[in-house]
Parts: sequence; structure tokens; C-alpha cells
Amino acid sequence: MFNLLNAIFDASNLKGSDWDYLVPIVEFLNKAVVPITIVLLVGAAILAVCIGIALAKAEGGEKAAEMKKRLWGLMIAVVIITALIWALGYILSNYGTIMTAIREAFTPKK
Repeated sequence: MFNLLNAIFDASNLKGSDWDYLVPIVEFLNKAVVPITIVLLVGAAILAVCIGIALAKAEGGEKAAEMKKRLWGLMIAVVIITALIWALGYILSNYGTIMTAIREAFTPKK
């Protein structure tokens, strides 16, 4: 897993460029993305168990439907937040390449 992270969050292409100030952020994300993801997933699992217990105890059909909606909302939120954390690290580690490509795309040809 950490080899995958080192390939994704690589600050070496930012060093010595205009984007040198992003190096500490990318290095922090390289170290913190796995613990952040683990904490997020554990918290979501605990919340899902609580919602599951409430769903099992639900007496009426509308209360059960509400708990199902909350459970689906939780799953969708966890997937989106995890994807955003990983996307942020990837974008920041490749920021120099991305900005150079954008700059070249919008610079008029001579």
C-alpha cells in the first residue's frame, strides 16, 4: 500500500520548481492519507452499526425507511470523502505538470 502511495504522492517533481511551497503539503499527505482513511472508515463503520441497530429496532415502516436513507447517505459520503482526500494528494503532487499543461493549452501559438 505504501509503495502505491509513494507513486501517487511524489513530491520529487515539485522540488526546485515554481511549486516548491507544495512539497511539505504533499509530504504530509504522503504520511497522513492512510491514517486519515483508516480513521474515516472506522468512524463510518461505528456509525453504520449504530444506524443498523436503530434500523433493527424500528417499529414503523417510515422509521425503517428513514434509517435506510441515513445508511445509504453515510456510505455515499464515505466514498466521496475518501475519493476527495486521495484526489487532493494526487493533484497536489502533480500540480506542476498540470499547471504547465494548462498554461501551454491557453498560451497563444506564435
